[in-house]
Amino acid sequence: MAEEERGEGAETEKYPYGEYVGSRDDNLDRHGYGSALLPNGDIYEGNYRRGKRHGKGMYCFRNGSRYDGEWRKVCLGLKHGFGQMQYPDGSRYVGHWRKDNKHGNGIYHYINGDNYEGSWYKGFRHGLGTYVYIKDNVVFYGLCTIHLHYSIINLGTDQNPDNSFYFI
Repeated sequence: MAEEERGEGAETEKYPYGEYVGSRDDNLDRHGYGSALLPNGDIYEGNYRRGKRHGKGMYCFRNGSRYDGEWRKVCLGLKHGFGQMQYPDGSRYVGHWRKDNKHGNGIYHYINGDNYEGSWYKGFRHGLGTYVYIKDNVVFYGLCTIHLHYSIINLGTDQNPDNSFYFI
């Protein structure tokens, strides 16, 4: 994940950090619905709570990435809850986030047509999941640890016409 996609532009300012149009509270913090054009060129439109992104909102990164989903103030205005991230290469993730990381259940669609659907932990595939390799017509189903796969495989090819499963 590119650095620009984590810890998006700062929004702790009172005025000098970008342009903001929207609701403010009595302390002039962003509060309620609004939109911000940040100094780095990123754009956020959505809900704020006491100066931080909170609730539903869409963040458009200058590199072409876009996140549409939930944010939480207590997590410093980071992606937290359910949302969809579209990456500049055309891949996308739809699922749960925690403190700016894929975390919980979700599906990642790769640009080559492959996809992984299952559990995530701190941004990594971790737990029960299914990985589909479209080109090879191979499906892995099983448990992943952060960098290892312990899988049940369904080859689904001419060499395996009964679609039987094997444990690897």
